[in-house]
Amino acid sequence: MCDWQARLRNCPPDELFDVNLPLVLLDTKGRITYADHSAERILGYPPSGLEALAFDSLFSARNPQWLPRVIRKIGHKEGWAGEAVLARLDGQERWFEIQCFRTPRLLASFGYVILLMQDATDRIEMTEALMCHSEELFHRNRELELVNKIGKLMLESSDLDSQLDITLREAAKSVGADGGIVCFKDPSSDRLVCRGTYGVASNDMMKNFSVGIDDTSLIAHTARIRKCYMTDDVTSDPHAIKRLVRYHHLKSALCAPLFINGDAIGVLMLGDSRKHRKFTPEEITLVQIIANHAASALRLSTSAAEPRVTREMEAAA
Repeated sequence: MCDWQARLRNCPPDELFDVNLPLVLLDTKGRITYADHSAERILGYPPSGLEALAFDSLFSARNPQWLPRVIRKIGHKEGWAGEAVLARLDGQERWFEIQCFRTPRLLASFGYVILLMQDATDRIEMTEALMCHSEELFHRNRELELVNKIGKLMLESSDLDSQLDITLREAAKSVGADGGIVCFKDPSSDRLVCRGTYGVASNDMMKNFSVGIDDTSLIAHTARIRKCYMTDDVTSDPHAIKRLVRYHHLKSALCAPLFINGDAIGVLMLGDSRKHRKFTPEEITLVQIIANHAASALRLSTSAAEPRVTREMEAAA
């Protein structure tokens, strides 16, 4: 055993802070000159297997490239503490809490840097899982709040057009879109006919808009594929009607199909004329939920109209 290794092993506990943690000693060039058995064990190396290795070589590619250099530099001057992903000899990557500081006075003449490490993978992965769960709860609460808000607003209005206006407005606001349109399939012609507009789409051109189910159109395409369709560059999208894109200066769009009893009966489309953007998975889910409200409004309106039509036919007879 080298003289400095003996001095390190005999170093008073208060000089090495947490001496019970796996310990590694680096020289001024960042090479590992000593690692105790605990460090070798948690990194999966045989006895003396870590010695002469470059400390930087232990770092996973998941870390920023500058991290090991910063740890050594700051640790040599004023001390560093934080977390990093290190790779074991078997290739397994683990999170470690690392403390880095200059050697104590007993070893000051060697100019080495000491690292104390503790495997923190379980704690960090549990924290990440809790954060993901919290984020999921946040998005679910947002969905419930919006659904509740739309439901209350729709109860205050009895006619379908007003309910669709409410649905479009809240859908656009929820994802930061500046315009929208909702179209329903006309049973007599099988065309998708505009029943509501919002924002930049509120003009006579769109209020009189209709498109065949097989025509070139973002709305028709969404009805055909029966799932949400997003484009962050409408100008180059092969399904877009270029004339309408130019007229509204549209850059991005998100379309959601409307279903009743499994049948696609319409499409809700939101657009952004300000910037090219990708709608997030959470936004897409939210718009699909809101689109279901539009479908529900049509279903309720149709259900209410059927008895009235029957009564009128009976009275005429």
